[in-house]
Amino acid sequence: MSHPISTEEKLQERIKELSCLYNVSSVLAKHKENTTETLNKIAYILKKAWRFSEAATVEILIHGTSYNT
Repeated sequence: MSHPISTEEKLQERIKELSCLYNVSSVLAKHKENTTETLNKIAYILKKAWRFSEAATVEILIHGTSYNT
């Protein structure tokens, strides 16, 4: 049985979500020509944004190519 999420925990999750969006947009803004590096960075950023990031796995699949954590 899971415990209710406190207001502080909810706020921390919103902060992580906003940080994720900011970090992904920063990576995209700095993107040059190395798509593999850019997508791997984004996968890592998305993983850190999950509530239980240590247990999360992120996979970005584009045209049969996988970029994951």
